[in-house]
Amino acid sequence: MDPETLRNDQNRYDECAAAARFFMTGPKKARDTLKAYINAIGVIARRDEEEEKKKGKQPGDAKPKSVEDEDAQFKAQRSEMRDKEKVHLEEVYKSAFGTWSDADWKTLQSTYEKSLG
Repeated sequence: MDPETLRNDQNRYDECAAAARFFMTGPKKARDTLKAYINAIGVIARRDEEEEKKKGKQPGDAKPKSVEDEDAQFKAQRSEMRDKEKVHLEEVYKSAFGTWSDADWKTLQSTYEKSLG
């Protein structure tokens, strides 16, 4: 969701603010959850940066010769990016929450709901 849409929907804005407040200032489990999530993202981002540095510019990265080639290259890059995003989300989840049980999730949700008042 883009920031403008969020700003225009007060209910969603309030919900996002409440969730952020809970993870920043709530009980230790909530704060630890946020830290684990952010740390997992950081590890994956640093790994990807290193891979990109090692990879450099590939010989197959030639400029497209026509508009059709450019469109095809753009679509292929978008598809590859979406696939990487899915893999990243799975990696972050496994890294941050891989050991969590259903009971852990229910406890977090219950604690969050109680924090709403």
